[in-house]
Amino acid sequence: MISSDPKMMFVQILKNLSIMGTIVMPFAIDMEKVKSVFGSKNKTLHQQILQSRIFEKYDEKYSFKKELKDVIFNYVPENERIVLAPKLFGLIKGNDGSGMEGEWNDYGYALLCICGNIGKCLSENEGTLKYNGTIERLNELLKQNESGLNFERVVTYRKLFDTPYEEEDICSNYFDKNEIKEMLAELVIAKSKADQGDVELVRLIDRMERGFKYCIKYDCEWVSFSYDV
Repeated sequence: MISSDPKMMFVQILKNLSIMGTIVMPFAIDMEKVKSVFGSKNKTLHQQILQSRIFEKYDEKYSFKKELKDVIFNYVPENERIVLAPKLFGLIKGNDGSGMEGEWNDYGYALLCICGNIGKCLSENEGTLKYNGTIERLNELLKQNESGLNFERVVTYRKLFDTPYEEEDICSNYFDKNEIKEMLAELVIAKSKADQGDVELVRLIDRMERGFKYCIKYDCEWVSFSYDV
């Protein structure tokens, strides 16, 4: 309920602004395993995803059951596609033959849930990592190291999978195995320069270190999805 008291209204606006930002969901995963899900017709995996907590969390708001089914059951490899050109000056739409007729945003959340089921979520308690001032402070430390890598990437668009794609709504990106090793080395340096009184920054660096070490130990890539809230 919104208060009619101007002072309380101002306080409420500030609270709303404070929770706005970008949420990042990072995963340690083998990219080839994700790609192998496309067109696999794996009924067990499909059912497992539908019953998972991560699916329940996102599907209630975004509703992407059809797109999840497209990825697992309807996807057609590029060398098997029959492409249909548009007809009647575009009145009859063409078809790229991929079996993927939905929109990127829905495929993005479907892929997030696939990664959540076949990979390891790198945020604590399978929660989310908020892209806020703490990550910006970490990026500043990395820039001081003259590092070419930083966490801006997790909110930068990059097409990773063979789905319809647009640079809007949910964002996907990743660090490859070599970049993960470089990032871990940069984090060690950044940690030594960090203000130890900045508890949030130190905690974030610790979490990132654990995540990258996990990726190295299990020979995984880092894949992340991000979205605004």
